[in-house]
Amino acid sequence: MNPIPKSFGAQEFGDAGLGDVRRVRRLVALGDACLGAPDHALPDKLHDPGGYY
Repeated sequence: MNPIPKSFGAQEFGDAGLGDVRRVRRLVALGDACLGAPDHALPDKLHDPGGYY
């Protein structure tokens, strides 16, 4: 059985030592949002900036 592949954000930033798991989750979500819309400006990628937790 193959494991579920990690998202880009989880692969690249999931092991970040930021001192708080919530910060890591935000970073992973931000990485995924950036990859999902590479041609958009950062504010356009984050439809709900407060929702990345």
